[in-house]
Amino acid sequence: TQPFYLRGKTLNVNMNVQANGNCVIEALDNAGKIVGVSNEIHGDQPRYEVRWTEGDLEGVQGQAVRLRFRLKEASLYSFWITE
Repeated sequence: TQPFYLRGKTLNVNMNVQANGNCVIEALDNAGKIVGVSNEIHGDQPRYEVRWTEGDLEGVQGQAVRLRFRLKEASLYSFWITE
């Protein structure tokens, strides 16, 4: 994504991952360093709350961040941040 200021703690996505696909999301700080890596996401997920296997979004609150979506046989429709 383009950089944006993080004003929340929980990343949610609306996506559909095919049977042989997956999605992993990386959160990057302003310098491009990975600060969080999500679990693999599978299936039809209209309101999925992302869980982090490495790091999280806590340390980058109020800072510019980017999200990198690594999609394999998947469609991302939207994402949003909640408190």
